[in-house]
Amino acid sequence: MQHIWLVLSFVTASVLGVAAFIAPVLILHPRHYSAPLFPLLRTAVEGMSFLTILFLFCAGFLVGAVYGFALKLPP
Repeated sequence: MQHIWLVLSFVTASVLGVAAFIAPVLILHPRHYSAPLFPLLRTAVEGMSFLTILFLFCAGFLVGAVYGFALKLPP
C-alpha cells in the first residue's frame, strides 16, 4: 500500500510542479516567448514571478502532507 502512495506522491509532485510554473502565465499574461517545443513552458521559466514561488511552496506543502499521511498507513 505504501508503494502506491509513494508513486502517487511522485506523480502529484510532478503535475503540481508543472502547474505551478504554468498557472502564473495564464493568470498574469506576461510577454510570450517563442520556443520550438514548449513555448508555454519557456514563457513560464523566463517570466517567473512571486506567484510561481507561492504556487511551488503550496505544491510542496500539499505533497508533503499527502506523503506524511501515507507514511502513517499500515503496510
